[in-house]
Amino acid sequence: MDNNSFTSYAISDRSFVAYAKREIHLWAGKCRFTASQLGEIDIIVSELCSNLVKHASGGELLVRITPNTPDIDLFEILCIDRGKGFDDASKMMRDGFSTTQTLGHGLGSLARLSDSFQIFSKSGSGTILYATKYSAPVVQVGRRQFDIKAVCVPKQTESVCGDGYEVKMQPGLLQILFGDGLGHGQPAYEVINEAREIFRSTNEPNPAEMLRSLHAGLRKSRGAVCTVATLNLKSNEWSICGVGNIMTRLYDGITYKNYMSYNGVVGLNVPKVLMNSTPAAEKNQRLIMCSDGIRSGWDLSRYPGIFRYDNAIIAACIKRDFSRETDDTSVLLATII
Repeated sequence: MDNNSFTSYAISDRSFVAYAKREIHLWAGKCRFTASQLGEIDIIVSELCSNLVKHASGGELLVRITPNTPDIDLFEILCIDRGKGFDDASKMMRDGFSTTQTLGHGLGSLARLSDSFQIFSKSGSGTILYATKYSAPVVQVGRRQFDIKAVCVPKQTESVCGDGYEVKMQPGLLQILFGDGLGHGQPAYEVINEAREIFRSTNEPNPAEMLRSLHAGLRKSRGAVCTVATLNLKSNEWSICGVGNIMTRLYDGITYKNYMSYNGVVGLNVPKVLMNSTPAAEKNQRLIMCSDGIRSGWDLSRYPGIFRYDNAIIAACIKRDFSRETDDTSVLLATII
């Protein structure tokens, strides 16, 4: 069972490039991408690796391939660096522009080869690029009401992530589970997947009661910290409740409010009384959740204009600049459109 995590490839110099390209190619080749699409993915990966080595003295690729529907696979790649950065992304995207005396077709070709492509950069802080590729055309039915993206990355020494999330719809409700199994590695991975399974199979709309169901179901496990958020699409109201050290923050424009979790561990000990916070839901509002792999002092006001970008880029920015690097690292954003 997949738990939504990205695979990280550290690109510190050219010796790491061939390994990353080969492994990503083999991974994508096992999915439903055509030979032509595989070639395009290879070019995207190669160009991003080249950019990291030439322009940023290294960085990180985050890659995930997941089923978007039962018939379509989705390839996602985030390219993250702490290089010099630049303030005019549109200028860098124009064919012919180069800072290293090359042809200057790289970023423009990435945009053309991808189904979606965004670049966020700030002079002195580095650059984040996000590209996606679908194995078949995606048909959107109706207008989307929300956008949910998450970046979950295992601890550097682990192959699986003990953080995870689950999203489900019930009539008139959107429900989100975000959790962190105690510790890291395979035992934490198994706990969080068990929590996701309980969440999927329980039709409880109340977040506090959902946490009690999770608590009962995880009693024989090592436990997890979890937050559940429910969006009532009729009353336009959130209900939020958490146990443990998941940070939850609701951004309303440039201001935000933190929502504190109760002390405890789901599956081991939770308070007798659990109450939901019920803030109003508004258009363009962002709900952000972070595991304890992210330092608590993060602040998006240091990135002017970042809310114009995809939620995956915002999550990657928080991960890049505030990760503790000693645990699984996860950030989730949900936006009302």
